[in-house]
Amino acid sequence: MRRALLLLAALALQACTTVPPYASVEPGIDAFEPFDVPLRVDAHGVLHVEVETSDGLLDLIVDTGADHAVLLRSDTEARERFAVVDREWHGNASGNWSRTAVRLVPWLRIGALRFTDVRAPEEGSDLPDFMTGDGMIGRGLLGEVALDVDAPHRRLGVAPSGWEPGDDERGAWTRVALLATEDGAVVPVEVDGSGRVLRVVLDTGAIAFADDVDFGLLDPAPDLGATGERDEGLPVHRATSVRLGGVELGAADFFLLEHPDPPRTDGFLGPMLHRRVRYVLDLAAGAVWIRAPG
Repeated sequence: MRRALLLLAALALQACTTVPPYASVEPGIDAFEPFDVPLRVDAHGVLHVEVETSDGLLDLIVDTGADHAVLLRSDTEARERFAVVDREWHGNASGNWSRTAVRLVPWLRIGALRFTDVRAPEEGSDLPDFMTGDGMIGRGLLGEVALDVDAPHRRLGVAPSGWEPGDDERGAWTRVALLATEDGAVVPVEVDGSGRVLRVVLDTGAIAFADDVDFGLLDPAPDLGATGERDEGLPVHRATSVRLGGVELGAADFFLLEHPDPPRTDGFLGPMLHRRVRYVLDLAAGAVWIRAPG
């Protein structure tokens, strides 16, 4: 079945507001012990967590490319549990802007952390049927902690910023400094041994087409042209090698995409990373730790 293109997160929703995404957090971002929460990984490599709220459970996509705290789908009944308190300008994945409703979640708990008065805009665009869940959880909540993404074992570790893999595992890990953080976790990627470093957003919410999608490129350089075409009709660069911070990730297909409102980067690194490796993302500390394959 032909699937519609969807790029969530860094492309999808940029709020035109400076209002904090939540009022407070207990016991405090830097005052809790590391904990794990169950992780559901769907057929497209999308990460889901279940969070407890003041009015029941929510199934939320873990979207490290999104700058909001929580985004509620406009086509789910879950949003009706929470009162509308404001309207804000948001852009969707098609580059269109509109004023969308902002709902207030009195409290939301993920593991040991309890956030109060969480502002949750509605996503304001139609999502395809294969995108399930009640919404997304983004950097507004997750950007201040270290996330240990271990999709093969269906677990998400949450720790205070600055946490590092244990000494008994250190030899298998590589620390990569983030190139920037204002647009999400911008990491250095080298393709085909070219020596040219691409700046890409580590974005767990970037999804396009089929189950094996790995990467979307915007405004690709002439030396990274199309080498093939997928059945959806999009040009593709079939890379023989992808290296992230010196760690070899293997071959990947790179969709060559254009967008009316592109980010200030070369593109996105989506589900490929957590399909192949375990990693720790720490935006506040400006680093990502990568566990080499095998």
